[in-house]
Amino acid sequence: MGALPPLYAKWLKEIITDEIEGEKPTTCDNCAMCSGSSRAQAKETIGFYNPLTKCCTYLPELPNFLVGRILLDSAPPADFGKQGVEARIEAKEAITPFGVGKPDKYTKQYRDNPKDFGQNLEMRCPHYIVEGGLCGLWTNRNSVCTTWFCKHQRGQVAREFWKAMHEFLNVIETTVVHWCVLQLDPGIESLAYLFPLSYDSFLPPRNTIEPEVYQQAWGTWLGREKEFYIECARLVETLSWQQIAEAGGVKLEAYRRLLEAANLKRNTKTLPIALYKAKFKVIEQLEASIIVSGYSPLDPINMPVALYDTLDYFDGKPIEKTLEQIKHEKNLKLNEGLVQKLLDFGILTEKDPEKDTPYNSSFGEL
Repeated sequence: MGALPPLYAKWLKEIITDEIEGEKPTTCDNCAMCSGSSRAQAKETIGFYNPLTKCCTYLPELPNFLVGRILLDSAPPADFGKQGVEARIEAKEAITPFGVGKPDKYTKQYRDNPKDFGQNLEMRCPHYIVEGGLCGLWTNRNSVCTTWFCKHQRGQVAREFWKAMHEFLNVIETTVVHWCVLQLDPGIESLAYLFPLSYDSFLPPRNTIEPEVYQQAWGTWLGREKEFYIECARLVETLSWQQIAEAGGVKLEAYRRLLEAANLKRNTKTLPIALYKAKFKVIEQLEASIIVSGYSPLDPINMPVALYDTLDYFDGKPIEKTLEQIKHEKNLKLNEGLVQKLLDFGILTEKDPEKDTPYNSSFGEL
């Protein structure tokens, strides 16, 4: 399965020339966060996701052009996802020319119950295919679902890349959604509702809208909602990156540059002159190893006690001197690749933790 949906992959080819791969430690087909998976840690370490939900306790907001692509998708695996999207459209809750949004009640439940993430069966995505644990919208998933991973091959460096990718794709989604609406022109009253002066997103200010507001939002397309979404998909199918860049203007260009920088960092391994022992959390001490959590509680690492005992040597001295001291006093030779991993995963840090603000990660946030 590709790291990016086909439409997004096509646009990204013109920006990032090297192949964009997903995060191999995130094993969706054999969820690393579910009890019984081959990669699951001890339950006390990170907690398990419900195998009936995995991380899919999140209702995706779908841009209008993706909704149209979903409705046009005739592939058998996508049929379940299509049915779910059609049901959301027919419910007319959080449905506008911008796309399919989240009802207020779901948004409130998601925000008020963070511990339900990956656990609560009631919050499971309606597009989740229980048999096989697959995604019914996979080839047309949105920017959030495209860029969220529970574990990362290069730890924080990789997570920063996917964060930059999410922000970049989100700007693209907003740009293309607005472009589609203007191309299909639902009327001035509709535009007055959809484009309030202070609003900058592809979804309108109110998720749940009354019948009269729904009518205003849809304007001349009222009663032809599915047709509108399909037309959006057809318009976007031939949309070039150059056209998107022109429509997105300076904001999209800024996020493109940030993504380019994050991609360069992700593909570069260069150790700094000196390193410090970071402020990480010891999760569990086993007989011969210690499980620690650095950049993310979802992605702990299990290190030998002998390696753990060398961390205090990283106190701001030049790395070469530090490694030589460890070799002399501990009779242990650490290679640069291992040191790089400790840095990537937040066990070591470039800045003195006594002078730097500790990194504050969030558990299961999308």
